[in-house]
Amino acid sequence: MLYQFQRVAQARHVHAPRHLELVQLSTDDIPQIMRLQGRIVESLGEHTDYIHIKTPDDYTRILMREGVMIGAFNDNGRLMAQSVIRLPDRNNPDAGMIDMPLPGNRPEDHATFEGVLVDPDTRGEKLMLRMACAWLDCMRDMGRRHALGLITRENYFSWRVFLEAGCLITGAGFDPSDNSTVYYAHRDLRQCNDTLAAMRLAGDALCRFAMPPETPLRIAQQHFNRGYVGVGHTPTDQLVMTRRR
Repeated sequence: MLYQFQRVAQARHVHAPRHLELVQLSTDDIPQIMRLQGRIVESLGEHTDYIHIKTPDDYTRILMREGVMIGAFNDNGRLMAQSVIRLPDRNNPDAGMIDMPLPGNRPEDHATFEGVLVDPDTRGEKLMLRMACAWLDCMRDMGRRHALGLITRENYFSWRVFLEAGCLITGAGFDPSDNSTVYYAHRDLRQCNDTLAAMRLAGDALCRFAMPPETPLRIAQQHFNRGYVGVGHTPTDQLVMTRRR
């Protein structure tokens, strides 16, 4: 399966900016991964809770057991971005989505996109969106049916990228690993973009509202439990909600 992912990823270089190469990472790349994480932590200042900081042992476990990692290197061999792709199977069924009710019947139906880190020097290049689109293409080609994501609610940039990549925000929860509240993102890879666009446009205007970022988790969960999903965002980073039909 890892060889298949690497082959598909190499065929998707079109998604990367011209000066970056998208490749599968290995344990040999952990020093570069840690340096990239350090640059991002430094740039975030007091907002380090936007990311889930990992240790070298965490990355070793991910690369050896839980999934694969994709990195974007510049012409000088410097790692400029990375993402973790969790690939559950029968032996390791955890999709990393906390208490989200998972769609599909088998662990092999799921693929989770997480741990995205983008060098501050690439801001404005939409690199996270390009990597997310490459992830969706690869997972579809591998036969995975459901693309999933776990995003810190305060990290407005990241959940906007999931929406732009065609995912819906389908729930909210609490991540005890770093004491953060999170959104759950989902895209059914069997649906075409036209179907997702129709869902965004469907529904009466009275069934649509914008949820402010400071909405308490309990209230946000009530909206999701009543059948609402996040389909867009306002200029002030409110999540646009509409009721599923």
